Amino acid sequence: MTDELNIATNILRNSLENYMFTCSTAQKFLQNTENIGQLQAFKTCLDDSLELLASYQIKLYRIKAALNASRNSLPEVVPISTLPCEIMTRIFHLVLSAQPDVFATPSGEFPGFPKYPDILTHVCSRWRQIAIASSTLWSHIQFAYRHPLSPGFLARAKTYVARAGETPLDICFVGPRNNISDKMPEDEYSSNFEFLPSTTLISIKSLNLEFTEVKQKFNPYFDVLQYFLEHCTPGTLEKLVVHAPLNDPFVVSVKSKFTTYTSYNPRYGYYGWVRLDLFEKDLEDQWYSISVLQLEGMRPYWTSKAYRGLVDLRIGCRGYPITEAQFIDILKASPELQILHFGPGIVDRLRPNSPGIPVKLNDLKELNFKSSNPSIGTFFRCIAPGQTPLKLSISGTPTHEFEVEKFLARSNIIELRMAGWEGYSPANLFRLCPRLRVLALDDRAKKVTNFQMTPDMGESSTPILSLQIDTLYLIKYLIDPAKLVQMLKSHSVQRLIMWHCKSSRQLTHEESQEIHRSVNKYTTHLHCGEGDLPEDWPWTTEPLTEVQ
Repeated sequence: MTDELNIATNILRNSLENYMFTCSTAQKFLQNTENIGQLQAFKTCLDDSLELLASYQIKLYRIKAALNASRNSLPEVVPISTLPCEIMTRIFHLVLSAQPDVFATPSGEFPGFPKYPDILTHVCSRWRQIAIASSTLWSHIQFAYRHPLSPGFLARAKTYVARAGETPLDICFVGPRNNISDKMPEDEYSSNFEFLPSTTLISIKSLNLEFTEVKQKFNPYFDVLQYFLEHCTPGTLEKLVVHAPLNDPFVVSVKSKFTTYTSYNPRYGYYGWVRLDLFEKDLEDQWYSISVLQLEGMRPYWTSKAYRGLVDLRIGCRGYPITEAQFIDILKASPELQILHFGPGIVDRLRPNSPGIPVKLNDLKELNFKSSNPSIGTFFRCIAPGQTPLKLSISGTPTHEFEVEKFLARSNIIELRMAGWEGYSPANLFRLCPRLRVLALDDRAKKVTNFQMTPDMGESSTPILSLQIDTLYLIKYLIDPAKLVQMLKSHSVQRLIMWHCKSSRQLTHEESQEIHRSVNKYTTHLHCGEGDLPEDWPWTTEPLTEVQ
């Protein structure tokens, strides 16, 4: 190949030199008066030559691209090209995993299509072959619905499905957003979102549906959910995440035995019951394989197979409550549950000594109860965690306080958030949670913080043991500075983070300086904020520290 390339290069060089010499003599041809009769033919020749030069320029660019592609494949120039296909594929996956999520923009103005893995196919022929041959690179499909970029996302999704082959898909579907869809003409409301094959079922491993728009004339939520369930191979769906601005209607089969109804609320959309055009067995077969279920805005009925064999269950606050018996059945059906975020109220409380209460959940490591319903005691009496370190969030009215304290005492709690428990003594928490490392207190009532250092045990109160608190969060508290300093000193608080906190009394400049020096003396990190509260506080779905 080297000889052929050298010969072709020499021919090109000689031809270009001859051509340049001929073109340089054209001016002399015009200066010769004897050639006046040939000017028209000469002009035609010049025009043809200029046109050919334009086409030659395009060909030269192609030649340059071919030479660069060959050069970039040389081990001496690009050492990565010598790596085996398996390692190259692994590198491609690492690049893909580090790519920012284009949908994670608060404004909804997507910056464009994700670069990877598409751009990997444009580097050279070998990279293209490796990338296309790796079906797992194409299994993560993102789709923006009813958006200016929707046609491009649709074509992209169809290509990905074809390249993924039989690899189970991870689908992220972002629905219309008010600030984008309001600018679009009416005829684009019926934008196509069907990118799966119509004749065969597809393995879908995870399905994430994100909706923010509420419009009575345009509600794609249930059509989208039904479409993916219809085209999903039963037994392959492991994770279902839905966020929709609805009032948590129950999603059931059109053939369901339940007597159902559906109503519409201008603020929250549908509520009550929603029927999907699927046979009940087909719908339940799709629910049954799910192990991670995170739902905000709609949910299967409480007796569905969707609540069996779960390791992660997160349910929103609105909609119908659940009976204590139904809640107990759900817990028993998922003995390996690790994460439980629960918002619905619990009704029809069982008798105190009912069998099967509490339910043992040895693997539970994150628990979040965020109901405004006064059923917090009922919720906690149903659960008995094991010795796994537990991160706990409690939000709501402090009813049945003794049930909560019994739960705290039988759990290995290392992180605790409490909201709405104004006046409750942190000293009691320290007594009940001796392994506590992170404490977050949110007092929306802005009462003076109860930082007493002894638990509520009557006249026999005795000082509690000092703990090693890594981080203390205080949100919207009126603080007695002296008691705060005492708490920091007694429990070796390393990080103090305060948001919208104020002193319970007016301090002089000297007092403020002294308090500041004392706080800095007993903590290694201090942060005070007056702006927006931490996002989603205290309803955050993520722990303050990573769950191990």
